[in-house]
Amino acid sequence: MNILRENIEQLNDIITIEISSEDYREKVEKSLKELKRKANLPGFRAGHVPMGMINKMYGKSVTAEEISKIINDNLLNYIKENNINIIFEPLAMPDKTKGDIYNNDQAFSFSFELGLYPEFQIDYSKLKDITYLKVIADEKQIEKEIHDLQHRMGKFSSTEEVVKDDMLLVTVLAEGDIKEEFTANLLLNYIKEDKLKDIIGKKVKDTLEINTKEIFKSDYERATFLKTKVDDLDKAPENISLRIDAIHHIEPAAIDDDFFEKAFPNKEVTDEKSLRKHVAENIELSHERDEKTVFRLNAMKQIMETTKIDLPDNFIKRYLTDTQSEHYTSENIEEKYAEVKESIIQQLIEDTITKESNLHIDKTEIIQYIKDYIINSYFGTGKQHTLTPEEDEQVTKMANDMASKEDNVKNAYTNILNEKIIAELIKQINPKIKRVSFEAFIDSFNDDSKKKKEKKTKEKKESTTKE
Repeated sequence: MNILRENIEQLNDIITIEISSEDYREKVEKSLKELKRKANLPGFRAGHVPMGMINKMYGKSVTAEEISKIINDNLLNYIKENNINIIFEPLAMPDKTKGDIYNNDQAFSFSFELGLYPEFQIDYSKLKDITYLKVIADEKQIEKEIHDLQHRMGKFSSTEEVVKDDMLLVTVLAEGDIKEEFTANLLLNYIKEDKLKDIIGKKVKDTLEINTKEIFKSDYERATFLKTKVDDLDKAPENISLRIDAIHHIEPAAIDDDFFEKAFPNKEVTDEKSLRKHVAENIELSHERDEKTVFRLNAMKQIMETTKIDLPDNFIKRYLTDTQSEHYTSENIEEKYAEVKESIIQQLIEDTITKESNLHIDKTEIIQYIKDYIINSYFGTGKQHTLTPEEDEQVTKMANDMASKEDNVKNAYTNILNEKIIAELIKQINPKIKRVSFEAFIDSFNDDSKKKKEKKTKEKKESTTKE
């Protein structure tokens, strides 16, 4: 066997593996003997089929299989032993293959193209004016959260006339866009403020006409009411008729000792001052993930702008058109490549941060991440619920069950690694903390998205002009 390595352009090599019958004959003979031992053909006793017949029936396919195994094993071993870091998988080059089993050739040559991993260093000192936007809870948000908490802890009662924040049990009548009537819950806090006037004051047995596309605050609320998926709303009914069957009113809980004891059994909230502090902390905690995401995007953008990273562009284009031809073709690869390149460079940067910072994730972290996910799903993201020993045991069992599925482990691993990369970026950059309102935070994110979109549009126009 002979293995050759040839550089064809920057970060682009070809590995050629040459083998002769001496490299595969013994393995082929062993496989054929095993087939002979198991063969059960009419007219022959089990295991007594002549080797000539076995060879005639299976010889070429077994030879092809064994050669393929030898080539793949030696290719991967060569890459590993020579510490060759590659982008994507080796790309087979059929046009350079020599030898044909079906022509009874004995010697073969197979070539594979490699895209090499570029060498680069991240210089954090080049990153300028990266801020970490920290969302602060304003009075409006705090009041709304307390209002919602009072309603969650409040008492239900049935009434005859609709007032704000009520929940209506309605029948959607078989009229207009509805072919068959059904019952549903209509929560008034799902409804846009300017549409409430058409509902408040209505009584049991009253009917009303609504446009589901106009009345709800978001697609989520509309889909929930119509009992469908958000993705299927384009097929959902718009104009419907409702009959009010019952009106459920919630009397908000008074903010007193009984409220604190029931809402916060761990006793950390005991008066209105500590309540407002607790609510503000929870609101700010709920924005933490988005804050980190925006910081990461801004940091990665500057790292990409200040770090020279070469790629084996031609190899990547060939790889994509060969292995993902349903998405990439010779006609569209140039148009799509800029986005692909940006994604690859970002991944290379993340890989470099992970390696240089020695970031590791063990099974304990994965289980804890899944436990936190379950706790947040059942009890919310705040600090107000402390698990009982029984609840903790149940959550741990659920986490272990979820961790037995590969997809859940992969998802947890990806999210934990992302958190660690962000923590490392914060450590290296030491960004200035800027406290902003939620509205300012959203505006900042939207501005960045708008600029990115405008940049892509400009690049696309320039590319079209050049053509």
